[in-house]
Amino acid sequence: MSNKNKKRVRKSKENVEEKNLYRIQEVKNEDRIKRTNKNAKKSKERTEKQKNSNSTNENKRDLYKEVINGKDLLKEVTDDTKESKNKEIENKVKKSKKLKKHSKNNLYDMNCKKVLSNKLVISARVILCIVFIFLIILIYLAVRPKFKDITIELGTTDLSANSFLVSQIYKNGASLVTDLSTIDLLKVQEIDIVLDFKGKQETVKLNIIDTTAPIVEFKDMMAYLDYVPNPDDFIASKKDFSEMKVEFVEIPEFTNYGRYSTVVKVSDAYGNETIGTCDLIITWLIQEVDLELGSEFSVANIVIDVDRFGALVPETELAKVNTMALGTYEINVTIDGETYTSKVVVQDTTPPDLQLQNITIWDDETVNGYESFIISASDISGEVATESSTVIDYSVMGDQSIVIKATDVNGNVNEQTAILTIKHDTTGPKIYGLSNLTVNKHSEVNYESGVYAIDDKDGNTTFTVDSSSVNTSAAGTYYATYSAIDKAGNTSSYRRKITVNWDSEDVNQKVNEFYNNYCAGQSAAGITQVVYNRIKYTSSSYGSREANIYYGLTNGRGNCFVHAYILQALINKSGSSCAVVWLADGSHCWNKVGNVHYDSTPGGRHLLQANSDEEKLAEPWFSGKSYTADQFIISY
Repeated sequence: MSNKNKKRVRKSKENVEEKNLYRIQEVKNEDRIKRTNKNAKKSKERTEKQKNSNSTNENKRDLYKEVINGKDLLKEVTDDTKESKNKEIENKVKKSKKLKKHSKNNLYDMNCKKVLSNKLVISARVILCIVFIFLIILIYLAVRPKFKDITIELGTTDLSANSFLVSQIYKNGASLVTDLSTIDLLKVQEIDIVLDFKGKQETVKLNIIDTTAPIVEFKDMMAYLDYVPNPDDFIASKKDFSEMKVEFVEIPEFTNYGRYSTVVKVSDAYGNETIGTCDLIITWLIQEVDLELGSEFSVANIVIDVDRFGALVPETELAKVNTMALGTYEINVTIDGETYTSKVVVQDTTPPDLQLQNITIWDDETVNGYESFIISASDISGEVATESSTVIDYSVMGDQSIVIKATDVNGNVNEQTAILTIKHDTTGPKIYGLSNLTVNKHSEVNYESGVYAIDDKDGNTTFTVDSSSVNTSAAGTYYATYSAIDKAGNTSSYRRKITVNWDSEDVNQKVNEFYNNYCAGQSAAGITQVVYNRIKYTSSSYGSREANIYYGLTNGRGNCFVHAYILQALINKSGSSCAVVWLADGSHCWNKVGNVHYDSTPGGRHLLQANSDEEKLAEPWFSGKSYTADQFIISY
């Protein structure tokens, strides 16, 4: 065989060996890539398993671990590739040295090109693997659910969109669609909650549960024999987010004084329970008594049944209580090894006694401080401090409220209000004693007797009397004027009624005037008709004969007696003799001239003229009555 052929064969063998080496290396690289993909797949599966985890921080760490694991796998592939490349280069170098003997320059160049080409291919494959893995991770992070179901304890209030995240990496884009303020977080329930992540909504479950028992502070109870057990009495405080029920688990029967064990249970609406054991102490000693400062104290204040148990309280214990000093006094009584305690609290809750008076002044006067309004201020605790929060304004006329406060040494306050009245003198004096005055004709009248004038500001003042309109020479009604003036120039004036009594002269004058004006020249019948028309009827009469005549003619009215006396005087004046007739029982009165009866009383029930007694008795007024002429009383 020629040398050329040998060379070609040898070269062919070397090429085949070289290709085999490359192929082996490619297979190794492909295996490494497969392992890398497999590890990445496992990493993805682990990430999916972690998506329902309650802890957002663990999710975040797991996610970061997955990325780091992916990076480690890529690094492993890259390291393996580098190691492979290094070995390959070493082999190539060895081969190059062998080939160098035959064809140094050409073979070396060819091998270098091949090695460079293989490096580029491997680097490209590694980069593609890294990009592929990152794309897988990014796609997973993008499409996975962002929110998860959560379970909270009843009463939890610090909820937000972040509470439902599967990972805190999504917190910047997460928001609540459901308004949590519309959800009753104090009710056990399962609720659909709608959340949003960058425009995409998800619905998850909010499960509210109650597994927490009520928080209860139990207490012992001291009561008396008539106590009706109530489980709430053994609870100092209780707290739960749901409605609670308090009941006895064990309750003793008590018929005597002593200590009894009681079991109380507090359960919430969802069956969670808290149980406590308490003591029920049945006592005959009142547990706490409030006494007012200065009040009386005895064994009856602290013992329920004094006749039965009063003697059990030592006098030395009772002596501890001083009702004149504020404080809490403990009285201890030990019976059969059991000590009973009563607290006597001496307190001062009674405000001072404060008595005020109202004051009225004139606008040119002042008061001597707010103390002027105080009548008395006292308290059992001792000295009382007084003060006023009112500033008197002397420029204001009328009433002002003056607020005065009294405070005792123990801080009890009594606030009262007095009235300060500031007046401007615009009223004249008042005149007293001006009762109606009746005097006889031609008498001297003392107008000042019993009369006096007093001014609101000046006191007693003088007055004047104007009696110029009073004529004591003639009967009638007159008025005297009384006047007074005070120092400020205010005047006042009053009228006093003065009646001058009539006498026989006035009666005769009245009869003469009436007769001359209306009756002159007329017969008895005519005069009767005039009196009937001019003197009206009333039920009033005026005493004596002259009084009836005077007031009847003066006032133009009167009863049957007034009419009879006036008619008698007028007919007598005409020259005829006229008598007055009245019934014995005084029920009616009229006149008689000779044998003829005359009756001027108006009303239509009496005949103006009747010729005989029988005709008089036949008039309408006597109809149905049993009067007889024997009952007529005649007077001239």
